[in-house]
Amino acid sequence: MNTARNDNPIFRYEKEGNKIDCVIPFSSEIKFNLAIRQHPKNDNRILYMKGAPERIINRCSDILVNGKKTPITSDMNTII
Repeated sequence: MNTARNDNPIFRYEKEGNKIDCVIPFSSEIKFNLAIRQHPKNDNRILYMKGAPERIINRCSDILVNGKKTPITSDMNTII
């Protein structure tokens, strides 16, 4: 566990008035990066993730289609 934490440190800082609670920096091995931030209008947290589509979609259970939350099916995974 300590080796994994040392390889993927958590950073906490403030940028432009927004508190950044957690950051996983991009690496070519994991092919994505992630940040968890405090919502600017309330105490909720927002997870932002970007990277290779095949790495992102495997971590999702739902997708927005025309503004409606829709479960991701195995058929969608092959298209995406």
